[in-house]
Amino acid sequence: MILSILLFVPRAAKLKAHELIVAPERVVRERVSDDPVDPSIIIYDLEGELFFGAAPELDRYLLTLHQRMEDDDIKFVVLRLKRVRHPDFVCIERIEHFLCKETARGVTILLAGVRPDTLGILHNVGIQSRFPAEHIFPAEDEEFSATLKAVRHARGHLVAVADAPDLYYLV
Repeated sequence: MILSILLFVPRAAKLKAHELIVAPERVVRERVSDDPVDPSIIIYDLEGELFFGAAPELDRYLLTLHQRMEDDDIKFVVLRLKRVRHPDFVCIERIEHFLCKETARGVTILLAGVRPDTLGILHNVGIQSRFPAEHIFPAEDEEFSATLKAVRHARGHLVAVADAPDLYYLV
């Protein structure tokens, strides 16, 4: 049984992160190396098992994201959590710490595609007392993507209302 655990944890702890962009054709997609970096918003997608075994990998991704926000003076981040599974307290606590730290620095972080199990754990740790509810976009509507809602929310705050073009996105 111990051997099974020792073999399972490293394989299951493969957390992946991808940067997404709003392409010129106004489609939200994974950023490839040729794509320019958006200087105003970062859209970051996490995917995988979000349990204690993935905590070191999660820390690495959040540190990379923090460094990019500081280097480029980014004020809006969409953190897409739609593809994370089996969240536990260890990883949720790290995400919560990241949210509080970056919010205190003046960065607006929007959580997109938050699944019911993840949302439940966030509420259990009391996130609603330290993080605005309007910055959480649950994955509840199958017809309209929570990621798109979050991107539109961020874009709406970045562009003056009079100058805002009609933005339609696909994910």
